[in-house]
Amino acid sequence: EYGDRADFTELCETGRPLKQFIELTNGRHFQEALGVSLQWLAKCPVDIDARYVAAVALTELGRPQEAQEHIDWYRGLVESVFA
Repeated sequence: EYGDRADFTELCETGRPLKQFIELTNGRHFQEALGVSLQWLAKCPVDIDARYVAAVALTELGRPQEAQEHIDWYRGLVESVFA
């Protein structure tokens, strides 16, 4: 449903920091990865990659309880794709 919004491209595709997600996570710069992912999620809450990055970063930063929210979102988004 969110993807059917008229402004979806503007909100969730234009300026998407996917390359930055990958570089920061692979480089184990978890605090920076968290910041970038949370900033992006404020704009596009349904970005599955940003949810994954946030969950990984929070887990690696020793904040598993906070990571759980993003894990739940991630799983819900995956389930909606498969549905």
